[in-house]
Amino acid sequence: MLAQSNHPLTRAGQQLALRTLALQLGVGFIFVVIFGLLMAGPGTVSALAGVIIALVPNIVFSALAFRYGGGRFAPSVVRYFFIAEAVKWLLVVSLLITAFLLLSGPWLPLFVTLLVLLHVQWLAPILLNSKTS
Repeated sequence: MLAQSNHPLTRAGQQLALRTLALQLGVGFIFVVIFGLLMAGPGTVSALAGVIIALVPNIVFSALAFRYGGGRFAPSVVRYFFIAEAVKWLLVVSLLITAFLLLSGPWLPLFVTLLVLLHVQWLAPILLNSKTS
């Protein structure tokens, strides 16, 4: 079976994922600047780590989850969605552990930025949906 990345449903999902990632990147940049102004270098690095921990797993998830589309590939769609979700959370945990090992703090910018970007991810489909009923 070949991947059906040109299927209309797959393309729509990929486009929403790209817009969500762009929104997260923009919000993350704002928080990096805010913490950079408030806490100087260590706050900037910590907030940047939060952005990386939020974005990298979402990029991998998007690449894996939207490989297949259409009714003919339904089993593959479901399988890759669950694989993508598992890989995403393994990456989040791995990146958090790496941040704790490499950074000496402050931890507030990392956690605030990460939590805000997770909420942006959850709200993005609502905020970015241009179709109104």
